[in-house]
Amino acid sequence: MTKLKLGAVALGLEYYGSLGPVSAILPLAQQEHYLFETIDVVSWRGLELNVGVGEGLTAASNGLVVKTVVGWAFGR
Repeated sequence: MTKLKLGAVALGLEYYGSLGPVSAILPLAQQEHYLFETIDVVSWRGLELNVGVGEGLTAASNGLVVKTVVGWAFGR
């Protein structure tokens, strides 16, 4: 994960992958790998929001994926 922080907003790149079970790693053609471009609203009144669009990098991956993570910062 790489992030560039610009005040209360951060831009980032995130990578996610699935190799299969540890005891039997799948062939590359069956593995799922994704690269996401993300934006974070780092803290808005305690609320943290991360939104990203990901592209599948292998044949087994979905072509396009959208993700959202909503969090709450305690003690701020």
